[in-house]
Amino acid sequence: MDVASSDRRPERYAVLGVIFTVIFIVCIVAFTYRDDGAMALVWDAVGGYTFFGIFAALPMIYFLYYTQHWWRLRREFHQLMDTRSKARFLTNIDRIEFLAWKLGPPYAGAVRAKREEFRIKRLR
Repeated sequence: MDVASSDRRPERYAVLGVIFTVIFIVCIVAFTYRDDGAMALVWDAVGGYTFFGIFAALPMIYFLYYTQHWWRLRREFHQLMDTRSKARFLTNIDRIEFLAWKLGPPYAGAVRAKREEFRIKRLR
């Protein structure tokens, strides 16, 4: 099984996008109709600041998780790239390229530069 095929990043982003969109709409509706209807009950029960605090905390928790995840991937990438051994680089090339793909174009450029340094042609 290829490492890239097990990546669930697009599905995760789609689900989180839907969840945060619903939360945003609920906040707008709650603010707009806070004096009447069903939202008045919720607004009165938890209070305005608590209501928005709860819904502001959810994206903040996701942001902290994503930042921690990005730092972990970045650290692993730099540990794998920090080698003078061509054999060790070739052993880890699949993981290095996967991490570069997840981290973005600047990291892919670093992999290309390391390939040129070791004079490695494209494997596939």
